[in-house]
Amino acid sequence: MDSRTLKPGESVHDLAHRLDKDLENFIEQKIKENEETTKNEPAKEPEDFETMWERMKTHPAFMAEVDLTKPLSAEVEGLIALKYEIDDVTDKAENYKEDGNVRFKYKKYRLAIDNYTEAIKCKSPDKKLNAILYSNRAAAHYHLGNYRSALNDCIFARKFKPDHIKAILKGAQCLFEMKQYRSAIEWCRTGLLVDDEHTLFLELRIKAEIARKTYEKEERKKLSKERKDEQEKEQLIATIRERGVTISGDIYSTETPGGVTVHLNPEGTLQWPVFFLYPETQESDFIEKVDANSCFEDHIMHMFSSKLDPPPWDLSRKYTPNTIEIYFEDRDTQQLYQVSPQQSLADTLKHDRYTVELGTPSFLLLAKGTEFRDFFLEKYQFNDRS
Repeated sequence: MDSRTLKPGESVHDLAHRLDKDLENFIEQKIKENEETTKNEPAKEPEDFETMWERMKTHPAFMAEVDLTKPLSAEVEGLIALKYEIDDVTDKAENYKEDGNVRFKYKKYRLAIDNYTEAIKCKSPDKKLNAILYSNRAAAHYHLGNYRSALNDCIFARKFKPDHIKAILKGAQCLFEMKQYRSAIEWCRTGLLVDDEHTLFLELRIKAEIARKTYEKEERKKLSKERKDEQEKEQLIATIRERGVTISGDIYSTETPGGVTVHLNPEGTLQWPVFFLYPETQESDFIEKVDANSCFEDHIMHMFSSKLDPPPWDLSRKYTPNTIEIYFEDRDTQQLYQVSPQQSLADTLKHDRYTVELGTPSFLLLAKGTEFRDFFLEKYQFNDRS
């Protein structure tokens, strides 16, 4: 077993004692090495203090700083553990804070947060120390983009020390990032009451004032547009109902491809997004804009013309302008109603059993003379009243 690691059953204090002995042995070894090296060599200048000190700093007992980006040796881990084996809660909190500061310096913000949190858990009676701990943890959260958590820590820091300048500044910065510009300005004003020449508060207040005006202007424009859109939506719904169409759900549903919705063209004609569904193949076609005055056969002739290649799901060309039958389903009774290809979309939507769901009419297309067509119509209650 490595003599530098904590042995089973060994206390941290025992480890500290062994480390002390190791330090003594280390120094004695260096002296002997120096004597052996110089024994048979010509006399030379003795090693100066700076050179000796550089060598000594390789031992954990003399390290002024630990690089936390690299794996720690057993000796260093042991020394760090010793820092927390104390009864005084304030000293323990200070030790955690120091480690947190080192990790913060190396941008190990999550580890720094852990250290500051452990320090806070010590519940030191020192109000100034607690203010620093919360302020430091706020800074770490801020660098991670956790602005809400950082702001909460700034608020706690000020409970322990209301004029803690770093907590006030960091809180103002958090509020700015959260676009709470009015509150950010208030925190800047509070900071300037503590230090009226603090340039960061002056700069942030000006920046927040500019951002507030821009943000509130954009919000007013956004609200105005929302009101206008809502009025247009209400007018469109009224127009649809005036034209004898029954609708259900939100006509501006975004469930259609591209979020296409019903609208009026400049001539005042309704333009509908339409689904053609093919139950036999479980395929569908989506037509973004169908003029309400157009007839179904206009679209079918265009989509299934003999001059065009058939769709991949109908290579045998069962679906042609002469064989396609159009139906819609009454959702309440689950009955099917056939639609004449010569009928316009507007007239079809006026049918007393048709309801436009979520702003998108849909129709079932079957191929005449196929077994599936006969099976499908038998399955449903077919009503030939169009």
